[in-house]
Amino acid sequence: MVEAEALAARGQFAEAVLRWREAGRRYAQAKEVDGEIRALLREASACQSLGQQRLAGTALGEAEKLAGENPRRVAEVKAARGALSIFARDADQAEPLLRESLKTARAEKNAPLTATILNNLGIVRAAAGKHSEARVAFEEAATLAQRSGNPALAAKARKNLADAAFGAKDYAGAERLAGAAAKATAALPEGHEKA
Repeated sequence: MVEAEALAARGQFAEAVLRWREAGRRYAQAKEVDGEIRALLREASACQSLGQQRLAGTALGEAEKLAGENPRRVAEVKAARGALSIFARDADQAEPLLRESLKTARAEKNAPLTATILNNLGIVRAAAGKHSEARVAFEEAATLAQRSGNPALAAKARKNLADAAFGAKDYAGAERLAGAAAKATAALPEGHEKA
């Protein structure tokens, strides 16, 4: 999976899709459902990056079946579907999926997933012009991501927070927040995706 992550980070999505599928098959053979779901979700994301909506939907559908009734797995799949809906310009579908998965992630006390969902929910709210709501989501996402050991997501959320402040015409706040985001991004270890 590390190789597929590296390929996706370099923008080699077609090759990443093939690696994710291969990883998914290996996880299925080993009967490791969590690994298989992760591979399918990442495959869907890579397909989305290639503009292959149908293939992304197919991978998400398979992940949904595997998730069964497990609340954490269901939340992960719904969060992924919501995130992909953002980039498919289907915010009407994205927000309810993200809200539902956020509720489950909070109930499961899954801070890393909660942080990811909040960042994506902030993106939806900012796109809808709800900058104050977006700022709240991004701020919480950054805090949770930092606490749960994901400095790359924390940096992204801080950058998004600065963008939301700018969108709200809080230019002084945006400048201060952009500086903090740049500092957080610069502190990321080499090889991490930069915000």
